[in-house]
Amino acid sequence: MNDERLLKQVIELGVIVTKLRNVRSEVWGFNINTYENAGANQWKGKGRDRFTSRFEDARSTFAQIDGQIGQAIRDCKSKQWSLAFSINPIEHPLLSAQAIGIAGS
Repeated sequence: MNDERLLKQVIELGVIVTKLRNVRSEVWGFNINTYENAGANQWKGKGRDRFTSRFEDARSTFAQIDGQIGQAIRDCKSKQWSLAFSINPIEHPLLSAQAIGIAGS
């Protein structure tokens, strides 16, 4: 693969990492517990038990989101670094420096 294409992929991965970080920030700002109180008050008896059970499933799934997004970011950054260091610094010193700078951000 030529070095210009490698740089383009480093840039594309940088865009993806930025989007993933934005999603993670939104996830951090979401308070799932608000929905527990609002929903549980609407149900009585078995309906409430069913709501509580499903809500706990949702809470468990929600708790995994941050870790999954974090892993996706780490995977992208790892690939980004790998691509950046694949650019030949002797043949293309500016492309190499640019790619490493992007990967480091």
